[in-house]
Amino acid sequence: MADIKYPEGQYKIAQVGPSRPFSFAGNDGGQVTLVEYQVQLEGIADWVKLNTPDGAPAPAVGEQLEGHVEDTGKYGFKFVKKKKGGFGGGKNYAGAHYNSAVSVAAQIVVGYYQVLGTKPKDINEMILSGKTSQEILDIIDANTYSGIEAQLRFSTWRKCE
Repeated sequence: MADIKYPEGQYKIAQVGPSRPFSFAGNDGGQVTLVEYQVQLEGIADWVKLNTPDGAPAPAVGEQLEGHVEDTGKYGFKFVKKKKGGFGGGKNYAGAHYNSAVSVAAQIVVGYYQVLGTKPKDINEMILSGKTSQEILDIIDANTYSGIEAQLRFSTWRKCE
């Protein structure tokens, strides 16, 4: 699975670079042809691959895209458009799950669990227990994780009683 490098949101195309057509066998055995464009998005220094169906209009400077950017390792960054709702889309969108469950929750609640040993409900509980705001920030900073380690820590926290 690719790592989400830039979270789900609106991205504006700043530059459009070269393109290349490619094709592969689809799930039904039919041939699928796409065009891969290299685009640069505002706020992202790296070039990002954007795949479009063959025959679709080319991406244009100033065009708004909605989705997230994945780091595919040796193949570079790839833009993944947000799925529309309906059968097979929307709620099963990898970017939506990653952003809500791992990126946010794991970074914050793991710190609570490690310090208190139980599942606190929120930061207010830490304040009521006598922690200063600086101590809380230090706890969160010391216990912020990402990627597979965040998923592991989040699972551990979820199982805690």
